[in-house]
Amino acid sequence: MDKIYPVMRRHKMLIFIPSLAMVLALGLDFFNPLLTRAIVDRVIIGGERDLMVPIIGALLAVTLVRAVLGYTKEYLFDYFSTKVIAQLKDDTFSHILSQNFKYFDSMNTGELMSRMSEDVENVWNAVGYGIRLIIENILYFLLAFFVLMYFHWQLTLICLVI
Repeated sequence: MDKIYPVMRRHKMLIFIPSLAMVLALGLDFFNPLLTRAIVDRVIIGGERDLMVPIIGALLAVTLVRAVLGYTKEYLFDYFSTKVIAQLKDDTFSHILSQNFKYFDSMNTGELMSRMSEDVENVWNAVGYGIRLIIENILYFLLAFFVLMYFHWQLTLICLVI
C-alpha cells in the first residue's frame, strides 16, 4: 500500500468526482420509496389522481439521474484504476530494469513477468472494485439506517438486532 497510495494521490480528482457521483446516486436511491409511498397513500388511497403523472415523472427523473451518475461513477473509477495500474507497471518495469544482471541469473524471466502482471491485476481489482464497494456499502448502510431511524426508530432497532 505504501507504493500505491502516492500513485493514487496523484489522481485526486479522479477519485473525488466518482465518489461524489456515488454519494449523490445513493442519496437519490432513497427517493424511490418516498415517491412510491406518495403513489400508494395519496393517489391510490387518498384519491388524488392528478398527482400520478408528476410522481411518475419524478420517478423517471430520479432513475435517469441515477443512471447517469452510476455510469459516471463506474467509468471514472475504472479510468482511475487504469491510471494507477499504468503508473505501477511503469514503476515496476523501471525497477526491474535497474537490477543488475546477476539478479536475472537467479530469477526466471517468465515467472517474473507472470508474477508482475498477476500482482498488478490484483491491485487493479482492489483499487477499481474493492475499495469502491467497501465505501459504497458502508455509505448505503449508514444512509439506510438514518432514513429508517427517521421514519420509525423502534422498528429499525428491531431489524438491526435481528
